[in-house]
Amino acid sequence: MNNMIGAVDIASRIDSLRELIRYHDYKYYAEASPEISDYEYDQLMHELLHLEDEHPELIREDSPCRRVSGQPLEEFTSVPHAMPMLSLDNTYSYDDLRAFDNRVRKGLGQEEVEYVVELKIDGVGASLIYQQGIFQQGLTRGDGVVGDDITLNLRTIHAIPLRLNEPIDVEVRGEVYLPVKGFERFNASRIAQKEPPFANPRNAAAGSLHLLNPALVSKRPLSIFIHSLGYAPDWTISTHDDTLNRLQELGFAINPFRKLLVGIDRVIEYCQECEQLRTDLGYEIDGTVVKVNTLEFQKQLGSTNRSPRWAVAYKFTAQQATTLLRDIIVQVGRTGALTPVAIVEPVEIGGAKISRATLHNEDEIKRKDIRINDRIIIERSGDVIPKVVGVLPATGERGERNTPFVFPVACPECGAAVVRPEGEVKVFCTGINCPAQRQRRIEYFASRGCMNIEGMGTSVVKQLLE
Repeated sequence: MNNMIGAVDIASRIDSLRELIRYHDYKYYAEASPEISDYEYDQLMHELLHLEDEHPELIREDSPCRRVSGQPLEEFTSVPHAMPMLSLDNTYSYDDLRAFDNRVRKGLGQEEVEYVVELKIDGVGASLIYQQGIFQQGLTRGDGVVGDDITLNLRTIHAIPLRLNEPIDVEVRGEVYLPVKGFERFNASRIAQKEPPFANPRNAAAGSLHLLNPALVSKRPLSIFIHSLGYAPDWTISTHDDTLNRLQELGFAINPFRKLLVGIDRVIEYCQECEQLRTDLGYEIDGTVVKVNTLEFQKQLGSTNRSPRWAVAYKFTAQQATTLLRDIIVQVGRTGALTPVAIVEPVEIGGAKISRATLHNEDEIKRKDIRINDRIIIERSGDVIPKVVGVLPATGERGERNTPFVFPVACPECGAAVVRPEGEVKVFCTGINCPAQRQRRIEYFASRGCMNIEGMGTSVVKQLLE
């Protein structure tokens, strides 16, 4: 009888510890308002670990101690999404937002439409699947139709609840990200270990989620914000805003910066407010997302093959910096197209260290009169692709500049003649056996969008060819 009472007490204590840790995880990671110190939290975890080690028969999959579990994977399994994970159309001006609003109102036959405006987290999309409130599976976006099963890696993220506050079946979608301070500490540790740092938090998050060893992922300070409902056929809530409130009740981390607004003018005002927030948030954003609030209206508007008609991303003004143009090189692509690339004095734009930027083509260089040793303006268009947008006036006593750049008349890789077809802005290498074209074609063939040959990157292809 005493043994039975002891077993009941231990099971009860284990359940109590799990609930306490889940509660404090939510307060810390979802609400950013911790109620206990790190030491007190660690003591709870240590006690739970000890009790589960002593009583393995009481271990459950949703235990906080199971966040890092399982052997390293050999590869990820591809899994179809129950409902496609579509990408968003991007807009870069308020005129574009007004055009979006016109299309929505025309499609619905409404004078005014209620929108939800949220921050666009600069991270990596993920889908989380729960059965009876227990986290079962997590997928990357992949190509929108099929994603990689990264369940073990996602289990290491404390902001993802392993068990919800209610036993329901639901799929949710969110954005995995690295907080700025965590990213800086992580990069500092990589540099100390003589490992190359990541260019920005988004790249670090993406690289982390595709590690095959969850124990390594657990050492990276990843977090997540849930932004939408996925496949949930029994969902009865009628608006997106109420859906987010409900998901927060279930235990998900929902970004606090969102507003329910009627009319595109108020939407634009809030987008302007959000752009002023971006440097003070502690995590990176690259815009806002504007969504029709009523779920029935979303259904009526539908989607294209690529993106929903009821939502759009407004990208903030591209960030710029000035730097020195050290050199111009010409790269040869898989089709033989020659593309000029600017080699610049490294400069940081939006958290990324930029040392190269596209010059597009010969005509763009001439039009902007870009020359080596010029001071130039670099822009990350849509916060992604660095490009040269202009040249600063020459300074100094004489204000002298280098001679204009001359585009090559022969392929820089194989020496074959280059041609520019009539009406084209691109110049092409005519070499049948051009090594650069061969390498780019093999890289493209091995890429994820084609044959998806793992490990067949640029360096490997180059070694094989040599």
